[in-house]
Amino acid sequence: CPQRPPFHRDRPRPAHPFEGQAPTDYLQVYQNNQRALAFYQREGFSPLGQDTEPETGQVQLTLVWRKS
Repeated sequence: CPQRPPFHRDRPRPAHPFEGQAPTDYLQVYQNNQRALAFYQREGFSPLGQDTEPETGQVQLTLVWRKS
């Protein structure tokens, strides 16, 4: 999951951390779920990173979709 910018008391927080940029969606899918992964890639999502899900120990991929 992308990190949000830190909150600073001396300046207002933007309504959205990526304000002014093209719309972006993120999702996470288990690496071994090849059917879901293939679907999301066909829909235009691309890999951004991976980590291990602490509760299950499975590798999760973070996918991103950016509107062009």
